[in-house]
Amino acid sequence: MATITFSDEMHNQIQRGITYNESIAQEGTYSDDSMMRIMKGTVPTDFTGLQSLSARAEDVLIEWSVDNNVFDDADIVVTDYIAAVGTGTATWFWWGAVEETYGDPDAMSVQMIGTVDTQNADLVVGSTSIVEGKFYRVTGLKFLVPQSYTY
Repeated sequence: MATITFSDEMHNQIQRGITYNESIAQEGTYSDDSMMRIMKGTVPTDFTGLQSLSARAEDVLIEWSVDNNVFDDADIVVTDYIAAVGTGTATWFWWGAVEETYGDPDAMSVQMIGTVDTQNADLVVGSTSIVEGKFYRVTGLKFLVPQSYTY
């Protein structure tokens, strides 16, 4: 089996880059359309169909933008309360940013997706039942990237 191992600095940059979209947006590479969305519907298995910020708009339940994300010194994601824009059962999350340097202000360039459930998911939540107009927030979310991968 082969193993890929990141240096400490590379690992830290990857770890920090995942959660600190605000700094990326301020550097001018990415727009203010960095976001985290809680979604309903079928969980994607890859990024096909997710090339634009407007993709699967009908499945958005909650959206936090770079403007209402707060990160503490430990790269833990904490957001303001925000009203849900849809009602349904949360099944997946979509985290990413739009890169405007390619000339398309809607083109997703940096993103990740994962499952949402009350247990055994990439993002474990207290309840998957989301109600439009009800307020939600994120507290204590941290993405953990392994120092090495074996395949």
